[in-house]
Amino acid sequence: MRDTEIEDLLRRLIEAAATGDQDALEEAASEVADRIGGVRTFEDEGVLSMNRGLVIDAVEGGREFQMQIVRSR
Repeated sequence: MRDTEIEDLLRRLIEAAATGDQDALEEAASEVADRIGGVRTFEDEGVLSMNRGLVIDAVEGGREFQMQIVRSR
């Protein structure tokens, strides 16, 4: 899984949930179930960051991604 793929997957999942599009939500959730092996918080993983965030394990290729949560306003 490439960074652009996980970005698109998470965008589609959040967008479908926000708009209430059940078909799109089910499709994105199914893809998450197939492609994401686990999710933990930065705190759980001991990631040194001033921001909150998630560590996401991709099933394919054993890759790990980090997603920071930063309030902009």
